Amino acid sequence: DLEAPQRVDEAAVVFLADKLVLGAEPVTLERRFGASAAKCETPEAMRAHGRRYAAARQAAAAINSICEREVVV
Repeated sequence: DLEAPQRVDEAAVVFLADKLVLGAEPVTLERRFGASAAKCETPEAMRAHGRRYAAARQAAAAINSICEREVVV
């Protein structure tokens, strides 16, 4: 899990890069997290999934802000 998704550091970049691929295929965050949501079999797993999705979206927004354009969709 990403501890401070609003802070753009090496951990945030690697975390986000991992979430932007599904296998070897580049994907959007929505597609990646949509595909993995079905694997969540418990309420705890769904909460963890939601936290990771929110962290990925925060990291993407922080990176886009720094770049002053949408580099992560």
